[in-house]
Amino acid sequence: MTVMLHPELVEEPVIQKLELSASLRYDFLKKLRSTNTHRGSLYPDLDGFSRSLFMDWQVRRDEIEKQMAHQLEPPHESDEST
Repeated sequence: MTVMLHPELVEEPVIQKLELSASLRYDFLKKLRSTNTHRGSLYPDLDGFSRSLFMDWQVRRDEIEKQMAHQLEPPHESDEST
């Protein structure tokens, strides 16, 4: 962010690529969304809007699947015998 605000600090442009594991993808996208950074805001046309909606649906679907998987887990047996 400093480079963007003060471009005179560097002689050449700096570009960094961030690679995430697949398991962190939706969490990262949700955090970006909370800062209003998504395809719809970056590309404010019909295509950007529709891709943004599709990504929102994928993130929500992933959350629901995680909740369902957690609910379907068998209960843990207690150490005490009854």
